[in-house]
Amino acid sequence: MVIYKGKGTIENDTPFTFGIVDKLMSNYFGKGDTLYMDNYYNSIPLTKHLLDNKTNVVGTLRKNWKENPKEIMNANLKKGEAAHAEKGNIHVLKWRDKRDVFMVSTKHNLNFTSVIDTFGRNKFKPTMVFDYNNNMSGIDGADQMISYYPTPRKCLRWYIKVFFHTMDICLWNANYLYNKQKPSMSHLDFRRDEASTLIGVSNTKRSSIQTAHTKQTHSPNSESSN
Repeated sequence: MVIYKGKGTIENDTPFTFGIVDKLMSNYFGKGDTLYMDNYYNSIPLTKHLLDNKTNVVGTLRKNWKENPKEIMNANLKKGEAAHAEKGNIHVLKWRDKRDVFMVSTKHNLNFTSVIDTFGRNKFKPTMVFDYNNNMSGIDGADQMISYYPTPRKCLRWYIKVFFHTMDICLWNANYLYNKQKPSMSHLDFRRDEASTLIGVSNTKRSSIQTAHTKQTHSPNSESSN
């Protein structure tokens, strides 16, 4: 995690988004991992930098980045068509779906995967788009679930908000890992179970939590001080 603090957030002279990714990934270079990024962070120079550090990239691109291959970005395509360019192991793709989709990948060539759409129809989608959608959806799902049960409140100081938001992320990650090993548990039930464990009561029913909680010894002190 890197907390934004203005101009000094990134110490070097690289563009801000480039520096953020480089800083967050520095402990993971050289391991052959794959990083999935949206177009806010992604660029051709960043993709090359990560590839030089043995880290693959799959992500969307902004059309107006100056390093993009112009002949691909400006290609006039019909729905389902794709244009592709490569330089070394860096592949840039423009694919026309309902709208233009711009992608960069160091893992995929111009290959297509057969998928079934929401209407049950078979269609072909570029493999890098299919891979990106499958792996980025976890981030969107996590953000969505955390937003349902946020711990921070507006009255809290900013650093307390950071602490509680980090705790929410940890709870979601724990719930995700739990569901990979055990029968599935909703995020709300998981949070209730964790809270019950911390305060030492049963979580069989919500009413039992409330009843047990009233039996705790946390009560106001009747004595007053002068």
